[in-house]
Amino acid sequence: MPEPLLLDKAKQLIAESNAHAPTFAPGTDGHYSNTNYVLLGMLIEKVTGNSAEAEVRERVIQPLGLHRTSFPVKSTGIKGPHAKGYMRLDGPTSTFTEVTDYSTSWAWTAGAMISDTRDLNTFYKALFTGKLLPASLLKEMKATQALDDGSQYGMGVAKFDIPALGTAYGHVGGTPGFATHSFTLADGSRQVTVSINAIADTNEENKAAGEAVQTLLTLGSKAK
Repeated sequence: MPEPLLLDKAKQLIAESNAHAPTFAPGTDGHYSNTNYVLLGMLIEKVTGNSAEAEVRERVIQPLGLHRTSFPVKSTGIKGPHAKGYMRLDGPTSTFTEVTDYSTSWAWTAGAMISDTRDLNTFYKALFTGKLLPASLLKEMKATQALDDGSQYGMGVAKFDIPALGTAYGHVGGTPGFATHSFTLADGSRQVTVSINAIADTNEENKAAGEAVQTLLTLGSKAK
């Protein structure tokens, strides 16, 4: 069953979002927003009558054997060996502070999951080789439009083209202490995930991580 406290938090986030005037008319532009994923979590629970965590576990985590992936919701602990997360709490010139034991329940379906690079690679390969969605839904998911930052974004996935290699799909995300760039080639032939145990403080750092993903995907091609 859905967790009442989490649902209350989700409703508060949606209410706060709706208190602001629209940035643009529907269908005329696109901006990334975590709020959309919180709303999707609410829809999952409304439609299924189950918690979003249970649905993700039963539909994705268990079928794909993602043994290092979890949706802990309220717990701040991480089971087994894991990287420690760091963050500059007082601006880009301050020292790093460890923030590993940090509750991301506020993010809920927008990013309150724990995983590792291997499981993320497994997930994206399964998604883009048709193991999670029927072809019609995967096609709809990959239909992208340009966002305000110039990136191409579909339904939960970003797209970029690599010269002489083709199209890659995936996502970038971050919570206090951690940042992740995870992408796969469109045919599922290879995947690269770069995990950083300090959230990026500048656009330059984010750009460098994205360039590392593209380089590694290209190196993988040359290795073959």
